[in-house]
Amino acid sequence: MVLQYLQSTFGPYFWPFAAICTLALTHVAKKCLIVGLGAYYIVLSKDKSFKLPSYDPGEVLLTDPDKIMKQQTKTLILIRHGESIWNEVFNRGINWKLPFRLLYALAQETMLFVTSDSVLYDSPLSTVGITQAKQIRDYVLSGYNSNSKQSAAAAAIEEDEETKLRNEYINILRSAKASNSLIVSSPLRRCIETVSLGLFDRIHESKEEIVLHSALQEMTRNIDGLSLSYEHERPPLSLSMRSLENEFGVDWESWFDDRIGVESKAGFKSPDRRGDDRMRTFVHWLFQQPQDTVIVSGHSLWNRFFFQAYLPRNLDHPGKVQKIANGGVIAVKLMKFKVQPGLTRYAIDAKSILPIVKDFERKKIKGKKKKSS
Repeated sequence: MVLQYLQSTFGPYFWPFAAICTLALTHVAKKCLIVGLGAYYIVLSKDKSFKLPSYDPGEVLLTDPDKIMKQQTKTLILIRHGESIWNEVFNRGINWKLPFRLLYALAQETMLFVTSDSVLYDSPLSTVGITQAKQIRDYVLSGYNSNSKQSAAAAAIEEDEETKLRNEYINILRSAKASNSLIVSSPLRRCIETVSLGLFDRIHESKEEIVLHSALQEMTRNIDGLSLSYEHERPPLSLSMRSLENEFGVDWESWFDDRIGVESKAGFKSPDRRGDDRMRTFVHWLFQQPQDTVIVSGHSLWNRFFFQAYLPRNLDHPGKVQKIANGGVIAVKLMKFKVQPGLTRYAIDAKSILPIVKDFERKKIKGKKKKSS
């Protein structure tokens, strides 16, 4: 009776209406699950538990070469995502604007609850974050075009090693043909969006995969660090990216379907999984890949713990205490040493750390005002 009544009431629109209601209920059920996981995660998560390796990477670097059975080196180009909507709400300081930013975000979240999208869970790029990602693209294109237009005479002029390396890295970021390289990203949308916009020209031309690896997810209890997608499932497209379709001339849904690799994408993070365990998992996976250079789109705390873990203990380096700036790109070489059967060590060559776009954030130190005598 009810079905007949609804069919007579809605007429030809009944089945589309029924499909929309079913889809909405499916999204609502999934969102309820994610909200529950988020609350559970805030209380019980071990994700920020981090213990440094039992060895000093500095001592590993000083190991007698004759005692090293095998040595490998990977060049990592670390990209920190642009500002997310979560960052926009909570990281712009505690001031009178905070309640208004929060209320606006909660209103958006409420409207998106019956959809697959969200602004706080797996938070996408903010307007500022999109601009920062575009700035990566502008810098890469500008540097690449400048390198391409160099005359033979100019190329013959001896450049310092740092400039040569930076130009090489810019070429890699612009073209897949410049090196044997791989692009890997945290499965959280702000990282996927940053690398997709920043390296759009390379990825659009090569049609290569952006490999999503769950070990790269941010080390945080916050709900913005929870994925919105299941295992081996691509995250939903955000409104932020949909707004850029005309500007970039692509249908992002199809674009991502063709270019996102989800084989290493796990489901929701387990509250029992430790951050240091995930990092070791990624480093182990990294050296199983055939590519010499790996472009990694990731997060601030993950990167900071990475530098703490694999830089020499006695080295005072900003990477250990400061975040890479939003939309920043920094290159580094990570080395793997097999010192005896079954014993492997990793270390970062501190001299290889090279800022390409922006740098580490410099903390502002508030000095006390001197009293006038």
